[in-house]
Amino acid sequence: MKNFIAIHSVHSDEAAEQYKEYFKTVYSEDLTHGEWAATVEGDFATAMQVWQGMKSDFYCTHFLAENEEQVYKQIEAWGMTEFFSSIVFETERFTSAFMPADQKVDQHYFSR
Repeated sequence: MKNFIAIHSVHSDEAAEQYKEYFKTVYSEDLTHGEWAATVEGDFATAMQVWQGMKSDFYCTHFLAENEEQVYKQIEAWGMTEFFSSIVFETERFTSAFMPADQKVDQHYFSR
């Protein structure tokens, strides 16, 4: 599986509010990270992380998928195209403090 970042831009202020209402119908106010993770394994791609700004219409999702097209298919399958326009980029290098502390960082990116 490869890592991808999908950057989402909300269609309008109204779409942003509709997305917030939609989210509340899918998830409870007591949602845990584990509960969220259990719901984001899709048929085409799996969401690993999401970043959302409280005072902006910027959303970003980290996906695992076989290819870029699979990420777009998953975004559409979840109905997110109703709220956002998205652009997807493969990220060949993924480094995180959340990874196991003893796992080696992939250095292939720097050997080009």
